[in-house]
Amino acid sequence: MQLFKYKCFTDKGSWAFEAENNTDAMRRALYLCWRDGEKFDRIEYTDHGRCYCLRIACVDMKTLDFCSIIS
Repeated sequence: MQLFKYKCFTDKGSWAFEAENNTDAMRRALYLCWRDGEKFDRIEYTDHGRCYCLRIACVDMKTLDFCSIIS
C-alpha cells in the first residue's frame, strides 16, 4: 500500500497528510475538517512534478457553469 502526500487548505491554515488515493484524501480531509471545526477549501498534491488541486464543486446543468458548494 503506497501513501501519497497531500496538503489540505482551510479557513484556519493548512496541514499535510497522507492518503492512498484522491478519494481517500478527500474523505480524510473532510472528516478532519468536520472534526476540528475548520472550513474546507481545497487539497493540493504533486504528481510527476505537476501540482494538482482538488475542490468540491457543482455544475449548474442549465447554464453548465461551475459553482462552489462550500461558501
